[in-house]
Amino acid sequence: MIFNPPSILNFQGLELGLDCKAENVFISHAHFDHITKKSRKTLASKETIELMKVRGVETQKIEKELKAELLNAGHVLGSRQLRVEGDGQVFTYTGDFKLSDSITGKAEVRQTDYLLIEATYGKPEYVFPERNEVYDNITKWVKRNQELNIITILGGYELGKAQELIHLMNKEGITPLVGGEIAKISEVYNHYGFNLKFIDINSEEAQEELKTSFVSILSPFKIKKELPQIKSNKKIDYTTPSGWSKKFILSDHADFNELIEYVEASEAKKVFCTHGFSKELASELKKKGFNAVAVDDLKVKTELRELMVSV
Repeated sequence: MIFNPPSILNFQGLELGLDCKAENVFISHAHFDHITKKSRKTLASKETIELMKVRGVETQKIEKELKAELLNAGHVLGSRQLRVEGDGQVFTYTGDFKLSDSITGKAEVRQTDYLLIEATYGKPEYVFPERNEVYDNITKWVKRNQELNIITILGGYELGKAQELIHLMNKEGITPLVGGEIAKISEVYNHYGFNLKFIDINSEEAQEELKTSFVSILSPFKIKKELPQIKSNKKIDYTTPSGWSKKFILSDHADFNELIEYVEASEAKKVFCTHGFSKELASELKKKGFNAVAVDDLKVKTELRELMVSV
């Protein structure tokens, strides 16, 4: 195997891009920063392929039969890690992942020799509260707004966070109004057994709800487009739960402690850190005795077998 930084893996006679533009590409999940409109030959989960299609991206399956494992990443529906073997060694690419449990589960950690790990929250200050604690705080806030006759708007990315919030509201007996794209993606979730209950804000059914103290889940990037449909003069309370939030910290990514936990559990002999705070994560891992490097610091193709000799 040969790793060509930052995101090309040569194995089994194939040059495979890892969440990047390439003729043959592994797509870890269907967020737009990991896919492009251009049709490519793709290795991905069936859920990701279906979500890509719903989001307007057609793709083809890689023709070559590959010996590769796709492990749950817990990030969003269909998110997967890539684990491959070659030259007697194992290489794992995490893609975006988390170890805290949610409706899409949590990442599976397996032994590997070489690990390419995301570093979105790769600095020690990014340590998140317990997920259930955040759920409870969001629920209390929503219920308080309902008691005060206030409209509640929750911002959530159309794939992943929105469905997690719908599920949370459903547990409290609330059927939220959602944006059109969120509705389409949520139907895919339901195809895979999630049973999410929601009302498309653009539907006839939503018109009466819009006059009440309703709860809505909208893309934070489409609030201005969707809000004009609200016909009530009631007060509106809005927040976007995320890993960067100061109010409700809720992320689909691993926090710093989970990144360290993953590396330790994987028993990786060499760790490549990518995206986000990759250099900071590599530095912290080195302090803990791991052979780690940020992919931005790798300038040439890296022969993994040769690396094994040096670690």
